[in-house]
Amino acid sequence: MTYQKMDGTLVPAVGTLDSPAHTLTVSRAAGDILPGHIAQAQPTQIATFTYTRPTPDRLSLDGQLNGHHVTLSLDQVDLNSFPLRSTKFKWVQDYPHFS
Repeated sequence: MTYQKMDGTLVPAVGTLDSPAHTLTVSRAAGDILPGHIAQAQPTQIATFTYTRPTPDRLSLDGQLNGHHVTLSLDQVDLNSFPLRSTKFKWVQDYPHFS
């Protein structure tokens, strides 16, 4: 998994999910991680959360992130609402599509 800092930096991390306990633990990834490779966790935990799914399209996380209590609410977004998916965008085009 990867998370993004406020300065835009992407940071590799390892997420451990315990479904029966409804917990998610995020730890630092050991060393440099190449895209598509599985990272190994370091003993340093970044965050621990308990999670609930109040509705099928919402995920709520509550716990500690870098020593601070946080509550996160994530809403699922229809992927086709993004312009890259909703237009006939092609990486190579004979004629540009600007609209």
